[in-house]
Amino acid sequence: MNAIQGAVGTVCEAVDRVMPSTKTPGSSDPLQRAFVAIRPPGHHCGEDTPSGFCFLNNVAIGAAHGIFLIVLDYPP
Repeated sequence: MNAIQGAVGTVCEAVDRVMPSTKTPGSSDPLQRAFVAIRPPGHHCGEDTPSGFCFLNNVAIGAAHGIFLIVLDYPP
């Protein structure tokens, strides 16, 4: 479970560094890109179905986190 939590946290942190929130004061300069080497990578499972040793699809989580950041930053 610690590996899964660490992997998801690392993916979300990478997304945060590439797409920093405009509403967070003191945000650091954004990165151009990020590479996250994590275990388990999540490449065997689908968006909603685990397979092999992969219980979560880290790419789908990163994409959802990025969309969530865009929605939060969108001015009302």
